[in-house]
Amino acid sequence: LALNEVSVEASAPRKPTRVTPFLIAESAGIARSEDGTLLPADKLAEEVVQLKRLRLDRQNIQELDGLDCCERATHLYLQHNIIEAIDDSFLFMRGLRFLSLDHNRITHVANLRALKELQYLGLAHNLIEEVDTGEIPQSVQFLDLYGNPCSLSPAFRLTIIENLPALLELDQVPVLREEAAQPSCTSVGTEGTDDTRENSAGNEPGHTATATLDGIEGELADLYVSRLREGSSDVSGELESVHAKKDAIIARAKERRAMMRELKHIAP
Repeated sequence: LALNEVSVEASAPRKPTRVTPFLIAESAGIARSEDGTLLPADKLAEEVVQLKRLRLDRQNIQELDGLDCCERATHLYLQHNIIEAIDDSFLFMRGLRFLSLDHNRITHVANLRALKELQYLGLAHNLIEEVDTGEIPQSVQFLDLYGNPCSLSPAFRLTIIENLPALLELDQVPVLREEAAQPSCTSVGTEGTDDTRENSAGNEPGHTATATLDGIEGELADLYVSRLREGSSDVSGELESVHAKKDAIIARAKERRAMMRELKHIAP
């Protein structure tokens, strides 16, 4: 009986964690003095208010209440929690530039449009079936929705790109000018053919980015072979335009990586 009781207790679900000033301070490593003793409540509150970067990932957080003391935050990491909804807790974080909500249980994108400084929004691997692009700040340059049901829609990528003009990268894949010029609609859901769903499910972001350059390489080879078959001896002019396209893609990819490093403060 004792063993059974231990087994049941071990398998009991973990209670959701509440966001408190102490949790925020503990995650930031500022909850204790140099000798290891806890800071007094008033001193701890002063330290928390000053924080710019909040790392609250993997804390089993379900609700966002309790973030109102962090209005100076610019970077907020909330990935790998059990958050189900985006409430109005972010509305006072007007200086937020980086927000990661990947790997949660979010079903709708909401209450983000007021974040006018937001540049990176991570929502990958949630349960979002439809995206209203009006809820995403126009300032967003890097958006990740990979692994959501909405990403299986054939109109997904073009719809997002058309309605977010500042976007440089979607699902870790650079946005091309050709994509931005194509018309689409204002919202995107899970509608689509079975073939589209199957293909989308199998495309990892890194693989898609590689396929973009592979496509340029293929275009170069096909053009060269076709001109040889036609007996043309001078294909340099046409090849130059394709090479230029390849160089532009590589240059834009390097630029975006540099911007991401600056935004996340990651050294090259």
